[in-house]
Amino acid sequence: MKHLINHTVYGSLSYIPGGGTHAENLAAMGADGVELLTNYSETDAAFKGHATGVHLPYAMDWRSVWRGEREVPADMPEGDVRHLFYGRDREGIVGNLADAMRMAAAVRPAYGVLHACSTPMDEIGLWEYSDADPDVLADFADMLNAAVSGFPGGEPPFTLMLENLWWPGLRLLDGSGWRFLESKLEFDDWGVCLDTGHLLIAAGGVSTEAEAVEKIRSIVERYPTGLRDRLSVIHLHMNLSAEYLKKDMRPDGYLAMPFKDRVAEGYGIICAADAHRPFTNPGIVDVVESLEPDFVTHELLEHDPVATIGKFKTQRALFR
Repeated sequence: MKHLINHTVYGSLSYIPGGGTHAENLAAMGADGVELLTNYSETDAAFKGHATGVHLPYAMDWRSVWRGEREVPADMPEGDVRHLFYGRDREGIVGNLADAMRMAAAVRPAYGVLHACSTPMDEIGLWEYSDADPDVLADFADMLNAAVSGFPGGEPPFTLMLENLWWPGLRLLDGSGWRFLESKLEFDDWGVCLDTGHLLIAAGGVSTEAEAVEKIRSIVERYPTGLRDRLSVIHLHMNLSAEYLKKDMRPDGYLAMPFKDRVAEGYGIICAADAHRPFTNPGIVDVVESLEPDFVTHELLEHDPVATIGKFKTQRALFR
């Protein structure tokens, strides 16, 4: 089991402390490499050899465009279009998603994570949604099949690890989403990335770390063998969001706000609910090891890299 720290293409590895090479500095803090958040540009070759995994960019409301239910404003910059919808239409979505995989493949990662969900922008901040999981996963599979089909042999350039969220799609509260994807995906090189923080929100939230450990344990111990076999990456972090999940977190007048303001408010809500705290309770170790993952990414997001490293060391110290 390898332990990774999250990082992005928007910074360099120079923030990792130490007087040795990047690899030596990572090893000194207990990291076997990084999981690198990528984008739609060529990935800096400096990350090659350190980016054990990649996290592909995500568009939270791609499905509304895929189904023709939303027309993207003509004056919206292409960067914003990709960030929110992947593209302006089906062809653009498929092309941009394939480009994201192609660019990330340059660092030769063992795997690439992709969120397997979608939610209408107007429903961010709510905790019940209008779309059903199977409907979202059906469109997700169609989108992904189309994006992967252009690669040699109809397989992605690295193993695609499909990640759960609390929005409609793959939630991993049981084996139903995995079974559905097994029946719909037309390529073989894929697996499952379990995000423990996302799982807690999907399960209704917790108020204490002890509750978080037991909630995750109670869910994963019921996973069927086939799902366990596909699950080889864990994003390990927690949130204590039970109080948030009892209310509509959107400010007054949210639906009347200009689109860009709604996006900004939406991201604030997401960050408040999903705080990416480190575990300090050693009970989480048995839960993680019971799933026998190949990689554990300590996904502890902070604007300050030094704070990220501090949280990584706190959680990493739980493991042998």
